[in-house]
Amino acid sequence: MNVFVTVGTTRFDALVQACDQLAATSEHEFVVQHANPDLMLNHARGQVFFDDVAERYAAADVVITHAGAGSIFRLLEMGKTIIVVPNFERIDKHQSDIARYVEENQYALVCWAPEALAVMLRKAASFVPARYAKEDFFKFEEMAQIIQSL
Repeated sequence: MNVFVTVGTTRFDALVQACDQLAATSEHEFVVQHANPDLMLNHARGQVFFDDVAERYAAADVVITHAGAGSIFRLLEMGKTIIVVPNFERIDKHQSDIARYVEENQYALVCWAPEALAVMLRKAASFVPARYAKEDFFKFEEMAQIIQSL
């Protein structure tokens, strides 16, 4: 199984290191986008950023991602099997809210601690996510009228 890991633009070293350790004992191939130029991986392949992230997403059987809204919703729209890992190293805690949302709606698996990734990866092999339907933003006209009336 091809596993792509992404942390977006903010470092999430705990997730990256957990994936690197998992790659040491796993039969799966791990490619990691890690956002940390000082980080050395021992078992997974990776780099700070990928210009071809959409292609990486498409080629992956499973994507392990931080709980960033942009990453999650792009992956949901692609219909990918994803494991969401909230980044509690961040000062703000909004990632737990979006992780809870995708978990409650069965859009994705959520791993609340990077140490539990091996279990979640086994679950991902048989996980069938609920179908996500993108809802287009429809309040533009209403907002424009409010702004114009100010």
